[in-house]
Amino acid sequence: MSSIRTIGTVNQLTVENTTRSSFANIHRSEILRCVTTGSTILDVGNQQKSLSLVNFPFFISTGSGGISNIVIGKPKSQRVVNITKGPTTLIDFPEGTGCPFGVGDSVCVLSGQSTFDAPQTSSTTGLIVLSINKTAGVNGYYSTRMELDWDTSAIVDTFDPNYWTEVRSVFFVNVREGVPSPFSNFIYYQQVQNS
Repeated sequence: MSSIRTIGTVNQLTVENTTRSSFANIHRSEILRCVTTGSTILDVGNQQKSLSLVNFPFFISTGSGGISNIVIGKPKSQRVVNITKGPTTLIDFPEGTGCPFGVGDSVCVLSGQSTFDAPQTSSTTGLIVLSINKTAGVNGYYSTRMELDWDTSAIVDTFDPNYWTEVRSVFFVNVREGVPSPFSNFIYYQQVQNS
């Protein structure tokens, strides 16, 4: 039997007869442990979405113990060496690395330079990847530059690469009541690692 190590804090969502979605969660582990107080339909992905009673990825109920470990995929991250500000923002990764994200992915930027921290746990969408520059040649980017739907034109500071900065994937937990109940139903979730 393996033991688990927790990562971060426990989060809670109220489960109702309509879909409820979390804010952006910084993706730090491959496994999400979920505990429910009732019957819950659950989906974890890179965006908020509506769930139906007909088609859903996970069902957790107290009748089956109410605890489930869900594999949500490996976290993606990459160090940032330059940020070009504007109505959309260009992010440059170190030469010889590449972009682990795809167009449409939701991400956040974590930086020791606080003006370039964006968005975090209060975000309902994360920052959306608009494009990845795959040009080759002498002046090519070879997938080391991506464009984000993030307006940084009002930031007066210049990006300083001496502060550690990274782009990291985010995920959202979407829940809905599986079986109607007159009682309050909650789901608690936390990222964990097998150790």
